[in-house]
Amino acid sequence: MYPVMKGSNAGLALGSVAFRALEAVFYIVGVVSLLSLLTLGSSSQQRELPIVRRFRLSAILLVSVRDHAALVAVFAFCLGAFMYYYLFFQSRLIPRWLSGFGIVAIILMNGGLRVVLVQR
Repeated sequence: MYPVMKGSNAGLALGSVAFRALEAVFYIVGVVSLLSLLTLGSSSQQRELPIVRRFRLSAILLVSVRDHAALVAVFAFCLGAFMYYYLFFQSRLIPRWLSGFGIVAIILMNGGLRVVLVQR
């Protein structure tokens, strides 16, 4: 999308690509932390009881890392998508009502994200 959108506003086009890349990085961090639980679980079966408690604490930490990475990824998605929809609205590459609908949806999604953060 960057080559198409840079004609309208190069800064917003680059920003949207950067936020979408940031989103991908945090999703990868979340997946890697969950995959590392498999290794942690298999190695905890071969240890004594006191070490298992440490493994349990490590597992809780890895799940927490995954949860926080997912929240940051959704926030990065919201910013990147908002930039895309705003560029679509400006450039009129798609109908304005459709890009306006996307902007409203992203604003509502960001509001839902705030509710999730407040509940924590």
